[in-house]
Amino acid sequence: MTDIVVPPDPPASRPTTPGTLDPIELALEAEAEALAPSNPARLVLLRHARLLQRQIASETLSLGLLRRQIASETVSLGLKALAGVAALGVAGLLGMLVWDASTERGLVIEPFSVPPELAERGLTGQVVASKVLDRLSELQDATISNRSPTTYANNWNGDIKVQIPETGVSVGELRRVLVQWLGRQTSISGEVYRTPEGLVVAARTGAAAARPHAGTEAELDALIQAAAEDVFAVTQPYRYAVWLGQAGDEESLRRADAVLQRLIVEGDDEDRLWAHNGLSIDLIVLGDSAGAIREADAAIAVEPRFGLAWINRGDFRQAQFGHSEAALADYQTAQRLIRDHGERYYRPEALAFLTSSVEGSIAELTGDYASGARAFNDVVRHPGREGWLYLAVSDQAAGHDLAAARAGRSRVAATPADADAHQRALDAQAAATMDMAIAEQTEDWTALLNAIAGVPEADLLPGEREAWRLQATPHAALGRAKQGDLAGARALIATTPLDCHPCVRARGGIASTAGDWAGADHWFGQAVRQAPSLPFAYAQWGESLMARGRYDAAIARFKQAAEKGPRWADPLELWGEALLKKGDWAGAVGQFAAADKLAPKWGRNHLRWGEALLKLGRRQEARAHLSRARALDLSAADQAVLARLEARPG
Repeated sequence: MTDIVVPPDPPASRPTTPGTLDPIELALEAEAEALAPSNPARLVLLRHARLLQRQIASETLSLGLLRRQIASETVSLGLKALAGVAALGVAGLLGMLVWDASTERGLVIEPFSVPPELAERGLTGQVVASKVLDRLSELQDATISNRSPTTYANNWNGDIKVQIPETGVSVGELRRVLVQWLGRQTSISGEVYRTPEGLVVAARTGAAAARPHAGTEAELDALIQAAAEDVFAVTQPYRYAVWLGQAGDEESLRRADAVLQRLIVEGDDEDRLWAHNGLSIDLIVLGDSAGAIREADAAIAVEPRFGLAWINRGDFRQAQFGHSEAALADYQTAQRLIRDHGERYYRPEALAFLTSSVEGSIAELTGDYASGARAFNDVVRHPGREGWLYLAVSDQAAGHDLAAARAGRSRVAATPADADAHQRALDAQAAATMDMAIAEQTEDWTALLNAIAGVPEADLLPGEREAWRLQATPHAALGRAKQGDLAGARALIATTPLDCHPCVRARGGIASTAGDWAGADHWFGQAVRQAPSLPFAYAQWGESLMARGRYDAAIARFKQAAEKGPRWADPLELWGEALLKKGDWAGAVGQFAAADKLAPKWGRNHLRWGEALLKLGRRQEARAHLSRARALDLSAADQAVLARLEARPG
């Protein structure tokens, strides 16, 4: 027996039960049995086929509509993106306009109001505005200042234009509105009108009252110039003060001082700083030395990193007082400050000029005349600084390069025929400084005194006259002593202050020339105490000791001088002379060789070098140096020594 039950076959007369309930499958089974077309199963299959056709057609239509929707949405997104980009562009443009307007510092001159008959003749309001613009540009170009434009609170610095009226709404008109709202643009307006006497021209800055300038119609250009100066004074007070001061006469300086004093009271910190500095320079020229020092101190108090004030104070201390040690300290501080902070305060060309000028001043006070000459020649290359040539020439002479000094002296332009008395006096002072330096090196005391006497002191301004006397008197007094006029020398040097370092050194030199050794020691000791960092008093003291035959004491002073002025040839040459007198000829040759490295064109050094070599029996070398000395500049006394040495047999 099995556990599987096989069901019996159905009777043939009984219908078969469907295998599925799916109408499609039922219809397909009916189609397979070849049923009649009217059979319900076949009809189901036909109807379902038609339904599928309609469904496919509907989905095809929907797909087309979907594609068109996607394309439409893509176009819409593109348009929206373009609109966004356009909006960003407009916003960016507006942002740029706003930023540009907020940083605007220019000057806009609106067309002036003019009488109709002038306008008919071509002198329209816009033409007058253009003339004012031209005058302002000329004033600005003529103003020579070290100050960086970025330090001005109201700096239009060349951005000057005439406002041309526009109609309608434009980007230019929108910018103008934004500038008026956000910027610091200075607006100038004005008018020209008739009076019974002629014309009046007036220009106003912003809403301030205009200052009228009256004259005849023939004087119109002068009236416009005056109006432009008014605008310059109101909008650029510091530059206006500098421009006034450049005239150089006492009245202009006092007008400039009034502007600067007002700026000290009303200006911001930058203006106050520069106003104190400018006022110090004007006061020194006007003869108020104490006031000049006070204003330089005030500038330093406002901004201790302002190197120009330190330079000016150093100049005042040296030129007006002879306080050389303090001047050197100021110059050294200025050099460091200009190097570290100069770009903050000065125009690039001014920074280069100040760097060279302070380098030259330091070099002069330490005996490094070669560096001083190079530095001042660099200064001369800057436009408007040609007048500094006399400093380069003086350093070349002091550095014993008299050929270069004379060449530089020959480059000095002649004073113009139409120059006023003041300018002639300034030119004569510069020429005398050069001639004095050259004469001193050749011990031509007559030429030195003549150079000093040729300066018309009365035509100098008070401060200039004071500085010139302090500079020239020590040289003149020593020159008189060398000529044998000891009484005149003492009387002249007695007019100088006792705290003037060059003056006290001259007192020592006069005493030494007179054989007053105690007096010489006293004054040279005073000079060393006044300026322990400078080499000159040590060397002069050493010369005085050598003249007494105290060679070791002299060498000690020369050594000190060489330490204080390692780039100064004089103490090395004098040291060699002391060794030569002691009989240490080899040691003398060494010192002369060392001096030659610093002053290779010094005739006296080659002369003494040749003498020492002759003592050593090195005649060929000696002759070479004596020949070199003959080709260079020598004093009358040295020429006599050269003749004696060359006359020796062998």
